Amino acid sequence: MRSVFFFITFLSSSVFAFCQNDTIIYFKANRKPATEIDAIESIQIEKIKDGKLKIIRQKKIDDKWISSDSKEIVYLLNDSTLKIKSGNKITLRKYKKINDTFLVRDYYKNKQLKKEGFSTTFLPIYFEGKVMSYYESGQLKSIEYYKNNQLQSNQYWLRNGEKYFDNIFSSVDTKPEFLGGQSALRMYIAINVSYPQYARENGIQGDVYINFVVDEKGEMDGVYVYKGVDPIIDKEALKVISGMDLKWKPGILDGKKVKVLFTIPVTFKLD
Repeated sequence: MRSVFFFITFLSSSVFAFCQNDTIIYFKANRKPATEIDAIESIQIEKIKDGKLKIIRQKKIDDKWISSDSKEIVYLLNDSTLKIKSGNKITLRKYKKINDTFLVRDYYKNKQLKKEGFSTTFLPIYFEGKVMSYYESGQLKSIEYYKNNQLQSNQYWLRNGEKYFDNIFSSVDTKPEFLGGQSALRMYIAINVSYPQYARENGIQGDVYINFVVDEKGEMDGVYVYKGVDPIIDKEALKVISGMDLKWKPGILDGKKVKVLFTIPVTFKLD
């Protein structure tokens, strides 16, 4: 296995260049270049056969590398198109070489534009400049600005078109921390969640994922259901997290307090 820091060899205009060697790229927070020792995440690219790759994304948790549940399989369809399969999701990627960069456009299975922007690789993993993302409905999701692959600023919109917060980061040097730690957070949720009777009687259960922003003051805002199960328990999970009038330690990036997007699963499980 050939391991490199960050700048990788498949910048060549030949589409077959990226198939020649297995590669690992390491990152610190906000996709800054790193070694394996000081990295917090990595992307491993393995050649399966000519025109077919496997991409494994990992995060370092307690000094152990943990792989994402979904492995990405990349198929080279022609000299300007890739098909990327992640679980049961399929993304079609169109790319065009322009000077030293690639104009990359990703499409959902329904052919709706998913993401577009410039990258120094057509996979891509090294963003530069303006990158726009969309929901499957075509609604604008985000506009992000990158410099040397590091997020500088962004704007977000919810699925209903409502404007969300600007300049939110998801990869930081120090993540927001609930005062009292994870055990206190779990205890708060367990004490305050009330299993709706209708949901209990009808066997409705699962994990409701709630998103919110922890701002520079350690305060929560912008709480919404990111991934729901059923309106009955989604509403209960939203109520509990929205009512969490407690302080957090803010997230830190490059020595500064920043807004951080945070996700909490609220579990509803029948005995």
